[in-house]
Amino acid sequence: MGLHAGLDFLYDPAFNFQDMASTQNEVYTVANEPVQIPSLPADSATTIHAASTQTRIRSMEDDFEELGPVPCPWKIHEEQRSQILGALSPFHHLLIGFTLPSRLALGRYITGAIKQLRTVQAALLLDKFAVCQCDSQSAKDTLTLQSLLASYLRSSNPLAKSSSKTNCKNWHDWVIHESYRRTQLGIFFVLNLHTVFFDKPPIALTSQLDVDLPCPTAEWIAPSQSAWDNARMHTPNSVSFQDAFSALFSESPADKHLNYSSFANLVLIHALLQRIYLARQMQPNPSGSLREADMYEMGLALKQWTAIWKQAPESILDPLNHDGSNSLTSTAILGLARIRLHSNYSIPMRAGNRDWQKVAKRLFDTAPPLRTENMTLPLLHSAHALNFLVKFGIMYISRTMFGWWDNQNLFYYLEAAVFLSKWLETMAETYQAMRPTEAELKIIGIVVRVIEELAASLDASESLGHLYTLGDLDHGNVPLILRSLSSQIVRGWAVVFDNSRAPWAIVGFIGRSLDLYAQMVEERRLPTENASLV
Repeated sequence: MGLHAGLDFLYDPAFNFQDMASTQNEVYTVANEPVQIPSLPADSATTIHAASTQTRIRSMEDDFEELGPVPCPWKIHEEQRSQILGALSPFHHLLIGFTLPSRLALGRYITGAIKQLRTVQAALLLDKFAVCQCDSQSAKDTLTLQSLLASYLRSSNPLAKSSSKTNCKNWHDWVIHESYRRTQLGIFFVLNLHTVFFDKPPIALTSQLDVDLPCPTAEWIAPSQSAWDNARMHTPNSVSFQDAFSALFSESPADKHLNYSSFANLVLIHALLQRIYLARQMQPNPSGSLREADMYEMGLALKQWTAIWKQAPESILDPLNHDGSNSLTSTAILGLARIRLHSNYSIPMRAGNRDWQKVAKRLFDTAPPLRTENMTLPLLHSAHALNFLVKFGIMYISRTMFGWWDNQNLFYYLEAAVFLSKWLETMAETYQAMRPTEAELKIIGIVVRVIEELAASLDASESLGHLYTLGDLDHGNVPLILRSLSSQIVRGWAVVFDNSRAPWAIVGFIGRSLDLYAQMVEERRLPTENASLV
């Protein structure tokens, strides 16, 4: 899940999880019981204690002297100091009385900055872990982490910005500069998770990201100077986040030569999700469709993003591939963004609500989407989400991959199931007054086939009830069939989550929520079904 390749601010060749665990203990120590971080295999679990924050992030603007007796493994050579002086020489008339700090002071400053970087990266991992735990205490614990991360994002911006303009020739130096950029972008999208999934006002805005997009994955994971030099030969020119984000709202077609990394595309689609959230705050009904002007603007941006994603070499849908993790997550967030243009299912999770029964009830009570012409894309995404798992092998995916995939996928699956189920209910209610369009019939046909394939892959004890065929839509009671499909699509998703062996509590939480939701849909359907048989 997001604790491995999905968080691409950790430099893999030099990263040691056990070393990071000691940093995590500094950041997040607890007063009471230890929390087990489960991993695969289970016997390699790392214990981290949870409660008050001990380590505070120091502002980048702090004086060198405040670093005190910080060890200085980062050596500043006299040649490097001379290069800094040479770079400042054109501005000597503006630097009257300025003296460059000693090599030792510079080394201490850089060492302190790197230590802060590692501390923040540990905090990012802890925040993601807390989301996976999905309980009220973890939700409270993340408040401190979010404040810490937001503070670092603001204070480190000048350093990350200067790193974007640095043309490093030394591989080790470049890794540090790229880590700053990626950590800033990682902070943004991790904080944005709380806005997207828990309906919290954003504390990190896109306007704060004044850095270049991250480099291609091949360059980032290079294990040596020579491998890095070779990867750099094929690296396109860097693009700033602000320029890339603004270009998504252009009427002109996307540049065919754009080649963003999978991590860059993930950050950009998160930025669009934040834009949708902010647009929703400007309308009277926070749960319904966006206003027409916002719908057009965001639809255009999502179309541009999709075109850029498709032409990027790193855009693949193989979850076992190093690049595939973020590519898969990006498409999940794209589907979620399409749904959020019309509905908002994050409200039941707001304010740290981790009671699965309340979440299921509030999701059930949420108003269904309306039948409109521009519903095709979000519905296709919702149906494809389940179909994708069926094609891969539903039991293999749920029992093996749910422990490794980013948890963002799991939240998307929850909303995709509810959105498609509610739309089928709307179709059943309005079928007699408004016959289905060709596009709507296509969606219904896809749902019928997906449920049929899903049922064939389940154990005998896991029945979805009576299965309908495409022929039944021509001769049967269509409203009754649609209501049955509405409950079956949610029941199917519930079975997927219930069969998972993932160690993360969020999987069981979503599974129980879907189970109860499906039960409520079925209970509402039975009186109508019995009446039709009389």
